[in-house]
Amino acid sequence: MVLLELWEEDGLRGGELAVRLGVESPTVTTMLRRLEGCGLVGGSQDPSDVRSFRVHLTEGDAPWKKRSPAAGHRPRRRRSRGWTPANARHFGSC
Repeated sequence: MVLLELWEEDGLRGGELAVRLGVESPTVTTMLRRLEGCGLVGGSQDPSDVRSFRVHLTEGDAPWKKRSPAAGHRPRRRRSRGWTPANARHFGSC
């Protein structure tokens, strides 16, 4: 869900993502750390508010973005149709 929100509007603040997803900020932080570890997102300090950070997509999300946004609403098996084995292993490890 985080990726879907960022595909629609890149550069959101962590708090904005929490509101859009209907979860608490610490939950989003945990999700973002995992996605960052997979190379799908990165963060930068918000120039207008040094206490906040902006989340940006990386080039690592390219294989997944091709399948969005409707991909998020289909069963995983259908979403992953056409992926290479390397894509599937990478997604499964994240």
